[in-house]
Formats: sequence, C-alpha cells, structure tokens
Amino acid sequence: MRTTRLGVCVSVWVLGALFAGCGDDTGTPPATCSSANCDGCCDSTGKCNTGTTTSKCGASGGACKACSVGQSCTNGTCSTTNPTCDAATCPTGCCQNGQCMLGTEATACGKGGGTCQICGSGQACTNQSCVTAPCDATSCPTGCCMSNVCLPGTNSAACGTGGVACADCGSGKQCSPQKQCVAFQCGSATCGTGCCNAQGQCMAGTASAACGQGGAACVDCGSGKQCNATNRTCEAFQCNATTCPNGCCDKTGACVAGNADGACGKGGAACATCGSGQACQSQSCQNVTTTCNATTCPSGCCDKTGTCVPGNADAACGTAGAACKTCGSGQACASAKCVCNASSCPGCCSGDTCKAGSEDAACGKAGAACQACSSPSKCLSGSCQVDCSFLTCTGCCDSSKVCHDPPNATNCGLFGNACSACSSGATCSTAKGNCNNSATCSSSTCSSGCCKNGTCQTGNQDAACGQSGGVCETCGTPGAPHLYCGVDPFYGTRECLATNNSQWDVMLDSVEVKSGVDWDDFVEGGDAPEIYVKLTVGTVSKQSPAAKEGYTATYNNAYLMTAKASDLGTKIHFELWDSDTFGDDEIAKCDDVIYPAELKDGVLTLTACGGQPSNTNFLSITFRLKVKSAQ
Repeated sequence: MRTTRLGVCVSVWVLGALFAGCGDDTGTPPATCSSANCDGCCDSTGKCNTGTTTSKCGASGGACKACSVGQSCTNGTCSTTNPTCDAATCPTGCCQNGQCMLGTEATACGKGGGTCQICGSGQACTNQSCVTAPCDATSCPTGCCMSNVCLPGTNSAACGTGGVACADCGSGKQCSPQKQCVAFQCGSATCGTGCCNAQGQCMAGTASAACGQGGAACVDCGSGKQCNATNRTCEAFQCNATTCPNGCCDKTGACVAGNADGACGKGGAACATCGSGQACQSQSCQNVTTTCNATTCPSGCCDKTGTCVPGNADAACGTAGAACKTCGSGQACASAKCVCNASSCPGCCSGDTCKAGSEDAACGKAGAACQACSSPSKCLSGSCQVDCSFLTCTGCCDSSKVCHDPPNATNCGLFGNACSACSSGATCSTAKGNCNNSATCSSSTCSSGCCKNGTCQTGNQDAACGQSGGVCETCGTPGAPHLYCGVDPFYGTRECLATNNSQWDVMLDSVEVKSGVDWDDFVEGGDAPEIYVKLTVGTVSKQSPAAKEGYTATYNNAYLMTAKASDLGTKIHFELWDSDTFGDDEIAKCDDVIYPAELKDGVLTLTACGGQPSNTNFLSITFRLKVKSAQ
C-alpha cells in the first residue's frame, strides 16, 4: 500500500493505452479445474464452484458432491445436522445450523451449547469468546504493528516485519524491500525525473533554487535566471505577461503572486505599491472603506470590497454586517448561513459539513443527517445494510456476507473478493489479499510472475496479478469489477489498477503549509491563514469550506466531488488560499495526477507540486478516495 507520494511538477499527457488491461476478460473457465486454480469444488463441466451449497459441496479443487437430505455443507464437507443441539448435547462447544461445533474458530465461536458467533473484523476466537486479536508475530508475520493494526511494513512512515512495532524511518531514510530503514540513495534509479539536493533528497527539479533531472545534483539558477519546467535547465528569466500571467513583476524582475499591498498586480505588469487607505484586492489596489458594518448593513454582509450585499448567495453569505463567507462544496446559503442540506449535498450532512455518504462512520444520502453503521451492517447506497461487496468492504467477504478487514489466514482476501482459508504452512498477505507458502514459491523460484497458494503464476491475469515473486493480487470480476490487472504508468509495477470508467468519491482530509509565515498583516487577524482548497478535475471545480486559522487545516474527509479514474489519472489541479476579509491570499497552485494504482489504497498524501506561485509554502495535502461504482 502506498499512502504518501513525493509529487513532481507534471507535464500531463495521456497515452491511448494508459490504462490498457492485461487480464483475461473473456469469462472462459480454465480448461482443467483443480486445486491449483479452485479453492472450492469442480463440477462435471470443469467449472470451479464456491463449494458451500448442498447441491455442490467441496473444497481444495475436489469433485463437487450433493449432500443428502438432512445434511448441510460446512467447510466443504456434507454433515448431518443435529436439530437437538443444546447445552445438554454440546456442553463444550456451540451450535451452528443444528450442529455442535468446537467453538474455537472465528467463524464459529462459543461454548455451553449456545449459538455460535462469527467474530468481527480484527477479532479472534480466544477461550471460545470473540476478543480483539493482538497484533504480534503470529497475526502479522510479514508486516509491522501500529496501534494494534497490522500494516504491510513497506512504507517509510511504517516500516518493519515479523509483527514488531512499526518504525518511522524519518528524514533521509527509506524502507527497503527487506522492510528495514536504510539510508535513502538519491540517484537516477530513485529520482529519474528530478534532481538530488545537498541533503540527498529527491526534488521535483523545476524550482529555480533546485533545478535538474535524471537524478543529477540540483542546480541553483541564481539571480536573473529561472528553471525551465520542461527541460529542467537554468535559463535567463524575463518577467512579462507570458512568464508571469498570474502575478506581477517586482523591482528585481522576479514574478510574484501580486496579492500583497507592497507588490500588487497581475498579467505580468510591474507591481504597484498600494497607498494609505488602500489594500490589494483581486490583485489591484482599491480603497478600503469601513462604512460596511452591523449598523450600515444589518440584514446583509460585507463583501471583500467593503460593499454591503444581501448575504443570501452561496458566494456571499452572511448577515449583521459580518464579512461575507463563500459556501464550500456541499453547502448552500440558507437564512444567511452556510449550511448542509438536501439541495446542496448529494451525500449526508455532519453538522454543516457534507460527507460522501458512503462511509460506514458517515452514511446517508439526499442531505439527511449522517448515520454510523453498526457491524455487521455496512453503508451501501446511502443506507446501513447487511452487505459485503467491493462497495462496502476493503477486506474480503465470507460465505455469510461478513466483511473481514483486515484479512487473516482463515479469511484471506481484499477489495471485496470472496474470502479463502490458507492451507497448512501458508500465510495470508494482508497487503495483497492472497495465501502463499514462501517455502514453495518466492522471488527465487518465481522471478517474473507472482505467488498464490505456493504456486508460481504468470502474474498477468486478473485472478493472479503481480510480479517479482511477490504474493498475487486478485482483481476483476466477479469480486472486484472496479479493478483490473495492468502495469501502472508511473510506478511501472504490475498490479491491480482502477478501471478507466470506475467512479470515485474524492474527499479532503487535511492540508499543511509552512509555519511562521505572516499571511494576515493587514487588519486580518492572526498570522496563520484560514485555508481553503479549490479542486478541479476535468471540467468540474469544487471548493472546500475555509478551515479554522492555523498552518495545519483539518477537514475530516469533507466531500468534494465524484470523478472517473480516467480523469483523476489525467490531471488534477488544486489551489490553496487564505480566506481574508479584504482579498484572499493565494498560497499555492498545483498540478498533479492520481495514478490508477493509488486509488485502491483509499488515501493519498501529495507533498510537492509545481505551478505559480512556487510551492515554497506548501507542505502536504491528503485526499481520501472511495470507490462509488465500477462504471
């Protein structure tokens, strides 16, 4: 899983085959059904079945059997039910479908002849009771533990293996394939499109203070020069309407944002210094009046020019002479307040914040109040329902439609695929969602494909997707129709990718900018900004509400928009602004791409960008992503 990516200044282009699939999408079953390709049972036509029905019962690729009258199919075996299972006939176990079970399995846990319980996600059957499973070397053999959660251990912020506590590699280090923190080696292999600074960090290579490419040492272009963002070389800087279309040229010939009182302007013109009683508003010096207040504007609000307006518009909302507010995505101006309601929010409302309505913790639709779904219910189509599919479960779905997240050796799988139990000697990869026995299949025996159930697969099929001897992923129909097996255009890895037409809810989690910058030096309040974000994907643009004053802004997964994977993978444009009474300050403008391999992880933090103004004051932005539909 990758949740953080060092972005670059991207010149976005799209190849016709950017998201071309490589899996077999004909639906034709394999020529021979066996244990190598079927976890259930094989019928007389050679088709693999789940093996859980009384008409076709079986497991591990054996021949399907029809259970007799009075029998049920349990774990692929026909067994006679016991209609009188109770405390007298089953004192040491529990009853499931009239049959006395041991009561020690997570799928049938209990004692004293009571009804067997199915332990929830993250639980284990201990002493015949469902309890939270500890994260340790047993439950997390190939990853590391953070807050009692097993993580893959491959991220530099959470690195480790063998169930140890995850390590944060920190600045200057990276998590190696062996899941150990090692010194980061900046060069052509790790920084091909950028350059390496003096601290050994990979930079975008488009900033004038750090210009270059191919992993070479970054160059400081110095005074009077700029970094050409296309070929990443230093060249003479000429400040004009072409090179500085969104700002103005100061006395040194540098292009600046043009929204400061001492350097105000736009279109590449010479910056102006605003006089006494003036402020730079919309990149021009304007007279600032104080005539708009609660006395002169009792039933409206004061816009950024000091004019009293009615205060009933989404772009200028307020009353009693207060500064007008711009309502964010999912909000509407009602009774002079920015609120979340049925007309503004397609999802659900958490107070005045619009949520996507597809999360278990915030489920709803048509602007209704968000509800929290209780297990085993999941949020589906805006309501809490007992459902398990790729829309509601990031783990796997067992035969009782219970979601297991994270997966385990008894119920192994990801992306809403059907759970499978690992055989003896095999372990479940929580990062890939498949079982494997490393003693019989690993990178040393399967260098070009991937491993599944101890067998080397070609790695280019939806049912077994991967490379370099890693554990295979399972994508495509029927369990994960929003994913397919392909090669990611940015990472160059063969793995499950988001299909071109899949729809994804885009939510805003948090933003961080450089601290210590005085954004509000003109009777605006404190030094820190009140950050809001404008996001553009394709032809759709949405704006978040302004956060409270601070250099770190938290939005708690506020819903922005729903977008196709193909649009997210072509270009996203986001802008950071400081909301002010007299003209908003622009913090940064960024162009980037969310690649098809990143969508399935559900969270992505971008930590650098290009555009004007430079990204000097921009540190990071975190988006949350959730699949809404496969088409």
